[in-house]
Amino acid sequence: MVTGARPFHFVLHHHQPVGNFEEVFVSAFSRCYEPVLATLERFSTVRVGLHYSGPLLEWLAKERRPFLDRVRALVERGQVEILGGGFYEPILVSLPENDALGQLEMMANSTERYFGVRPEGIWLAERVWDSDLPRLLASAGVRYTLVDDHLLGRSGHNALGHYLTEKAGLPLSVFPIDQGLRYRIPFASPEEVVRYVAEAPGEGGLTYGDDAEKFGLWPRTYEWVHEKGWLERLFLALTQAQEDRRLRLVCPREQLSAVPPKARVYLGDGAYEELTRWAMPVAVAETFAALEGHLTEAGLFAEAKPFLAGAVWTNFFAKYPESNRLHKKMIDVSGRLGAALEEALSKSPRLEGDLADRLGTAQRELYRAQCCCAYWHGLFGGLYLSHLRSALHRALLEAEVILDRLEQGEGDWISHEQRDYDLDGRDEVALANRHLGLWVEPHQGGAIVSLDAKDRRFCLTDVVSRWPEPYHRLVHLAEQTPALGLAPPHELVRIKDPNLKEALILDDRARATLVDRYYRMEVDLSEVRRSGVADRGDFASGAFEVLALQVDEGRDYQGQLRLAREGLAGEQRVYEEKSLSLAMEGRTVEVAWTLENRSDRPLSVRFGSELNLNLLAPDDPARFVLVGLDRYAFGSAGVIEDCRVFELWDRVVGLRVGIELSRPARLFRYPIETVTQSEDGLERTFQGTCFVPTWAVSLLPGERCQLGLSLTVEEVAQ
Repeated sequence: MVTGARPFHFVLHHHQPVGNFEEVFVSAFSRCYEPVLATLERFSTVRVGLHYSGPLLEWLAKERRPFLDRVRALVERGQVEILGGGFYEPILVSLPENDALGQLEMMANSTERYFGVRPEGIWLAERVWDSDLPRLLASAGVRYTLVDDHLLGRSGHNALGHYLTEKAGLPLSVFPIDQGLRYRIPFASPEEVVRYVAEAPGEGGLTYGDDAEKFGLWPRTYEWVHEKGWLERLFLALTQAQEDRRLRLVCPREQLSAVPPKARVYLGDGAYEELTRWAMPVAVAETFAALEGHLTEAGLFAEAKPFLAGAVWTNFFAKYPESNRLHKKMIDVSGRLGAALEEALSKSPRLEGDLADRLGTAQRELYRAQCCCAYWHGLFGGLYLSHLRSALHRALLEAEVILDRLEQGEGDWISHEQRDYDLDGRDEVALANRHLGLWVEPHQGGAIVSLDAKDRRFCLTDVVSRWPEPYHRLVHLAEQTPALGLAPPHELVRIKDPNLKEALILDDRARATLVDRYYRMEVDLSEVRRSGVADRGDFASGAFEVLALQVDEGRDYQGQLRLAREGLAGEQRVYEEKSLSLAMEGRTVEVAWTLENRSDRPLSVRFGSELNLNLLAPDDPARFVLVGLDRYAFGSAGVIEDCRVFELWDRVVGLRVGIELSRPARLFRYPIETVTQSEDGLERTFQGTCFVPTWAVSLLPGERCQLGLSLTVEEVAQ
């Protein structure tokens, strides 16, 4: 092979997220990973880079171990280069540095174990680049990574060759991924792909790097890529092109050693172009799209494109409060674990025995909770998928329980703390014992944003709100017919539910528990389920004052939080006190409200408080609402009059949540469903159930009333 042939770097990224269903792993293996490897084994001159994420590696090692041995055989014969990365597929720039380095080291150790090599290059999760990464990666022994070509366009460079960057004198090579190849593979003919690579104008190698799932798992790709032989024809075309000296397949590591970098570059923060659009707030994304349209019409888009930078990945924490809370809880657990490790090492330079096992388990669970997929949303479900979020909460709670026992011992305890957990500039309140953990936002309606059942490692309030998304406009534009043909999923429009427009309801605030509402007396279910539309008060998102946060030693060492706000119900002034208490040995949260009419005329309202809870399944017979002898699915809606007690059962997780009201109430319930984009189109996605006990309140000026409920969380047989 002569050196004048165009170098071509072909890299595939294989990944399944923490918490994904077993059947998805099985399907991905049989429809994608195994047939791709089998085809590769038949073409010994097709040399590629492969990356397998940690969650997938763990599954393969347990369920398909011979597959890893086959990959290792290709590594040993020089056909495959293995790329590393953060083990559990974290966005490295979103982590504390020690965790980022730990994830990289875990992956390097795993690739050495399974494939006999330590990687020189890494795959960046979602290809998220940050200008500080060269320093971090170089200090971990990484020589190179792959980035998207548009990041180099701002510096006047193209996708050909590889480049050198640095931070604080620590160098890192970058291979730009060619966008044209990403859009052609596997949707264009193999001949067109080869022609595109071989005939690209200019000097230097060309790099393709993208998800392996495009080769069989994306919609309609299995038939095209494998049954109709697209991948085999591509490898045949590449083999022939090598024999014709039009191109040569080279692993990135070898290119670094054979060819000097094309230039020195300094890259701005970013990721692949589509992600930077998804990270924008909806209004900004629409303005951005309109600007692109104007530039295209004026014939200026190609010239302006390098300077059209979208939002960075971490903006998802600003776009979705649920993502931010999960991330900040992860940061808090990381800090606690770091302190525990530091204390342990101060006593002994070598961790051994039970303490080492416990801290090691806590660290692995923390790393597991850093898997990026449930922190954001773009083309596929991500944040909107309850099972992915629940898996991360479970991992964090596993680590938390270990740390609780190290800090508090094995007996009962109670704790409270007021500080800015979510880094929004305002203090939250944490109230916890060994069974339950609460996180309350006084400045956002005094609501519980996190209620953790620690015994079962389950977050009961893990509910994502019905937020606006740019693709919601497609619900009104697209016909109820499947999109035909083969194309990238972002180019397909399919509405899976003919009644999807009915579900397109937006929320007025992030979902939480104890969100207080003031309705008209005869409010109906259709009004209640439209979130804040029927709310006449300003308490749901209003700021409450913290009157007291203490442990009452005279009442079974109860942790107590008292909040107060004076606000409006319609045009009338209302004073509300809300108190929450948790006993040291208890599994019950006691809630009490005092309402006072501070206007000069009688007050007549229906007061209610939303309890937004998620037990994961809308219609699983093992998960249900129990009112007396009547059972209801979590996905059902209805009104129950004179309700005093209702229960939430989950035989899968092993939980019973009992809610007892201080006096009979009219109970509204309805499923929270988001209109969400997935691989298969637009669909309803169940996020949880909203329960709203409401009471008729009639108060003369200066008159008060008391209301309350208790919420008990108990373990039951699974």
